[in-house]
Formats: sequence, C-alpha cells, structure tokens
Amino acid sequence: MSTSTEATIADRRHLELRDQLETAVRRANRLDRAAAVKRRNVDAYVNRLGATQASPDLVKRLSNAYMESDTLKVRAAKMRQSAAERAKHAGLISEDGSVQGLSATLLASSPQLKPSVLLSGARIGDLSAPNAVSRANLMSRLRSGVKLFADTTGTVSGDLTGGITLDQQLYPPVPILRRKLRLLDLVTIGQTDSEAVVYAQQTTRTSAAAETALGTAYGEANFVFSKVTAPVRSVGSFTTAYREQVADAAQFQTVITEQLSEDTMLRLETEVYAGNGSGENLQGILNTPNIANVRRNYTSGERIIELVHRGITTVRLAFREPTAVLLHPTDLEAMLFEKTGSDSLGNYVFLGALTNLSGNTPASVWGLPIVASPVATQGTGMVACWSDATLWMRSGIDIRISDSHDDYFTRRQLAILADIRAAFSVQRPQTFCELSNLQDVS
Repeated sequence: MSTSTEATIADRRHLELRDQLETAVRRANRLDRAAAVKRRNVDAYVNRLGATQASPDLVKRLSNAYMESDTLKVRAAKMRQSAAERAKHAGLISEDGSVQGLSATLLASSPQLKPSVLLSGARIGDLSAPNAVSRANLMSRLRSGVKLFADTTGTVSGDLTGGITLDQQLYPPVPILRRKLRLLDLVTIGQTDSEAVVYAQQTTRTSAAAETALGTAYGEANFVFSKVTAPVRSVGSFTTAYREQVADAAQFQTVITEQLSEDTMLRLETEVYAGNGSGENLQGILNTPNIANVRRNYTSGERIIELVHRGITTVRLAFREPTAVLLHPTDLEAMLFEKTGSDSLGNYVFLGALTNLSGNTPASVWGLPIVASPVATQGTGMVACWSDATLWMRSGIDIRISDSHDDYFTRRQLAILADIRAAFSVQRPQTFCELSNLQDVS
C-alpha cells in the first residue's frame, strides 16, 4: 500500500472519529443544559417556599430533583472525559494538551474538540477559540504568580468567591499537611459487634512447679485474672459545603471527605497512644496501669540509644520480644546526632546499631524498626510488643452527607460528617515500656 493511500485512510479515520467525538460532546452539552434547567426550576420553587414549613414528602421530592440534576451533570462529565481520552488515544490531542499536524487541521475545523473546550463543557459560541499551552508553560506561569482565572464579570481575580470553582483555582491543589498515620500499623486490629469489649487480663502468675518427693503435696500456683471492659467510643467531625460545590466540583468533595477521614483516624491514633480514659475518651497505652518505664540517667552519661536498649531488655524480661521502637522525630534526631564526648573528631556513636538506611534516616535500631511520629510526646518514646494491644473496630470510617440540619435545606448547604467507632485494649501492659526523659529539660 502506497504512502499516499495510507495517509488518505488515516485522514478518513480521523474525520470519522472527529464526527463521533463531536456527537458525544453535543450529547454531553444537552445533558448539561437539562441539568441546569432542572436545577433552576427546583431553586426557584425553593425560593418561593421561603421560610414555609415543607412536608416530608415535598422535601423528599425536592431532594430527588436535586439528585437527578446532579446525576445528569455527572453523566455529562463522564461522557466528555471519555471523548477527551479517545481524542488523546487517536493522536488528536497530545498528553500536554497541544495539537500538531493533521490533528491541528482537524481541530481547527471543529471548535467542539479544541482541547480546553472539550473538557470544559462549553457550547459552540460560549468560548472563543482557546490557545493550547504545554504543561511546562502552564507551570512556569503558575510559579511566576500570574493569575490565570477570571470571575463572572471578566475581572482577573484570585478570590475564591469568584466564578471559578474551588478545585480549578489552583493547579495542583495544595492541602495543609498533617502527620502520617504510623502507630495504627503496629497494633492488632480486631472486630467487635457489641458496645463494649470485655476480656480477662492476667495480673498475677506465680509458678509453684518444683521437684517433689513421693508423698509430698505439690505447691499451689497462683493465677489471678481481672475483668476489664473497653467501651466502644465514637470519634468524628463534620464540615459544611454548598450543594453546588459538591455537585459542580467532584474533586472538592473528594478532598473534603478524604481530609475528614484522615483527621478522624489521626485523632483515633492519638487516643490509642495517649487517651486518658475519662468521659468519652479511650484509655490509651500511656494511661494503662502497669506499663513499664525506664528513665534516662544523665548522671551516668547514659545516651538515648543505650536507653532504647534498656527498654528492649525490659520487654524481654516480661517474656516477650519487642517489635518496634516509637520516637518523636526530634528525639530520633537527637539520638542520631549523639557523638562520643572523648573523641576529638566528634564521631557519631554506635553507628553499628543504626542499620538499613531508608533515605537519610535509619530504618532500625538494635535490629528493631524505628517508627518516627509526632503522636509520641517529645521527650518520651515507647518500646513494645505492639501486637499485645488491640484496636477493636465497631464500624470503620463512615462518611454521611445530609441537608437535614438546621436550615441547611433552604440554604442549599450540606453537612458532611465522618466518624468511626472503636474500643481499645492493652492485654499485656508489662510488654509496653515507656522511655522517659530522653532529652534533659532541666
């Protein structure tokens, strides 16, 4: 087959694909228009209601109407995204959004399929022909502080209250960072279907086994168990958002629910480690009776890394093998920076104990994994057989969205709530050893 014939076939295929994509985009635009009409009608009806008390049946019908409008918008967005992916796959649009050669010629005759119009949902005539820019160009403009978006009046603005939805005002979105979950990866995770976990904890084990002469009674062993109850507690929070924000910007809803879930899990982790057990708080490891403790001895010149090994020995004397060492990042740094006092070169001490580098930070000390997390109070740490503690899950993270709060329905606001229900128990307190006074604060 000649080169010219192949080119003709390729041109025809591109033209057929362009027609198919234009049809898909037109269908998506019709869905958007139908969604907008339905939403305007429902909004107008709600505004006419004002402060009038609506019947439960009417509230349900209005809520269903809003959901139908949202569903139409989601269908349109998916249809438009599918068209964009097909265009990229066929070479009509490159990965960086630019167009070249035959594709550029085809797109020039097809305003619907210009890269930014294809994904924006605009109808022909809504937007002038856009200029496709590369990712590098876009990132350069963002770093220079150029404002790229305009509000509904056409005025360039960086104000989030303008006409641009929240998730489109900054690329990429930059969340406020929080600490990472670490401690919950160490403890045992169990399930419960009751409002409290009741278990027997052994408090005394006195052995009486001994060699005994014939006719002499064996000694009596002393095993004492106490009944312990770990109540299920609820941890959670909620935030508010406008219905339009959730419906028009799927990324916004994703960010909000993800951060609510993360905040809930971080609070649960804090409770697992340091909850005081009063009121609705869990009783965490630090406040569990009978856990062990070793304190750094500054008089003898004891170093942090030596204190860590004393904690390991303490757990081993409770007849368990420790599984990890928990340290605050500042205390970990202090341990890494310890130097030999008599060495004029200032060499770091006990480098042999710090092994398996992960980046620039050792992954283990004395053969145990290091868990660095601000959940530990600065100046303290923990060496433990972490599997001897259990987080009993009554229910996992539950995300709920509702407008049935105060006057949220008439204000078109939504309450987004995340919560989790769990109990926590330390079955063998003696296998948890707190490391205290890691840094001299006197």
